[in-house]
Amino acid sequence: MTLVADQKADFSAIERALEETGEAPPPAGRGDHRKALKLALSRSGRSRGALTATQAAEAVDAGRNLEGARLALRALEMDEESVTAYLAGAVALERLGMLPQSLEFYEQALARAPGDPTIASLLGGCAARMGEVEISERCYRVAAQLEPSDWVHLSNLGGALRDQGKFDEAVEILRNAIFVHPEAADLWNTLGTVLQEQGRAEEALVFLQEAVRIKPSFARAYHNLGATLADLARYPQARDATEAALRLALAPGDRAEMRAMRSWALLGSGVLDPGWDEYEARLDPLINDAISYRIPLPRWDGEPIAGKNIIVIGEQGVGDEVLFMNPCADLIEAVGDDGKVLIACDRRLMKTFERTYPKAEVRSQISARTGGRPIRSVHEFGEWDRFNYWAPMGSLARHFRKRVADFPQTPGFLKPDAARVAEFQAMLPQDEVLNVGVAWKSLVMTPKRRRYFADIDAWAPVFTAPNVRFFSLQPGDAAGDIAFVREKFGANIELIPGLDLKEDLDGIAALGCALDLTISPMNASSNIAAACGATVWLWHHYGAWAMLGTGRTPWYPQSRTFCAAETGAWADIFEPIGKALRELKR
Repeated sequence: MTLVADQKADFSAIERALEETGEAPPPAGRGDHRKALKLALSRSGRSRGALTATQAAEAVDAGRNLEGARLALRALEMDEESVTAYLAGAVALERLGMLPQSLEFYEQALARAPGDPTIASLLGGCAARMGEVEISERCYRVAAQLEPSDWVHLSNLGGALRDQGKFDEAVEILRNAIFVHPEAADLWNTLGTVLQEQGRAEEALVFLQEAVRIKPSFARAYHNLGATLADLARYPQARDATEAALRLALAPGDRAEMRAMRSWALLGSGVLDPGWDEYEARLDPLINDAISYRIPLPRWDGEPIAGKNIIVIGEQGVGDEVLFMNPCADLIEAVGDDGKVLIACDRRLMKTFERTYPKAEVRSQISARTGGRPIRSVHEFGEWDRFNYWAPMGSLARHFRKRVADFPQTPGFLKPDAARVAEFQAMLPQDEVLNVGVAWKSLVMTPKRRRYFADIDAWAPVFTAPNVRFFSLQPGDAAGDIAFVREKFGANIELIPGLDLKEDLDGIAALGCALDLTISPMNASSNIAAACGATVWLWHHYGAWAMLGTGRTPWYPQSRTFCAAETGAWADIFEPIGKALRELKR
């Protein structure tokens, strides 16, 4: 993928794709589409096809995106150099969710108008939606160079740098821009989001509050303010900010994102019933990275389910799939002997789920990305007519966990392999020294997620505890961290021979049950061990939503939860863990 296209767009392929798509309202965060269409109309000129190109731009401006896309293609058949047609087509295709084709049209427009900062900026925005953050950064830099007086390009550039974890550079650019444009609320808002994702939530509040002071109608800033307050576990204030955002937002895509944010605020404060209702917004197709499920069945929304057949499919990461299976036994009981539950999950979870739910059918899911969006379906499955409904795993709690009291108090809703548990117990030394499993990070460490995980040196109070033997449950490349712990703290983190910590989740579950204790953030390893009833000490960034306002983790009643008072205050977590570990006896 290049910054500027060097070949002709495949109009026929786009025409075929349009036949398979449907009309859609504008996605979130694309207010600059109006500027693009205004620019398109100003460039219509008098060439052959100019009238059709103008009609395309007018149709897209009116929200008739399918019509506009087709008119743009027709105009380009008459004049392949029409910037108007390329711009109108790009906006229409982006709104229709056809992001690769939209990106190509923006590139074609920029190739014909290389000095236009608006087109460069729009190309950057489309690339960002596709997750192409490096291309996005390059485009915004070009736009800022072409039009240095326009602070919008600097705000966008700061966001692109933030998304790559280039926080210091983003802060410098945005602070300098604010000095020149102190009344530009967008700059204050973007800088607030940079600081939040850098783990500086208290500082972020200052900039986000200034953004809404400067521009009281700024829905997106209220949304970001709510997210930051939720990050600080100030859930009542987060709810107020999100309510303000929803009152002000007009675009359906913006409102979907804000409803999803409101769900975190509600769930994090223990308000489960309406919280789960709002949580459904996470799958709204207008949210940029929402999963698209390719399942040709009605989605279950609480209809009578006795005697019906339903497909339950995973979402988000492997740890989330485990967490959200907490109510699955309730669903199987609800369909009864005359109904059927098919569980589509990550292939690494199949053994555990088959053992736990013998009445269910378990198959692997397929996960991929197309058109810049994640998609999921059941792998190699063609028996849709056997089933009445489908549901994402994260929606089961909405029907079976309406209150915290609805969570079972019996540990272990999944069943480990008893033979492997016994095998690991025989392998582990059985003396007065505690056998403790440890994991310290997620396998997916994006810049946005990194702030939730402590560096390994913060574990000093744990790794210096006496009478403890440590075993690794950390998937991925952990050799450097293990060597650091040995050198810095004199502690040896042992590996179980033959156990693949990335692929063998059933083995990790069994090992967790054989160990005296596991200490970990919520990742795939700790979730599956805790779900199988193992003794797990979980640590969270403070006020994590999964605690549901309880100060503990209700999904796993036998677990113990440790939280920091603020982001990065790792001593608040590891000193209490170290103290508790020293007091623990076999």
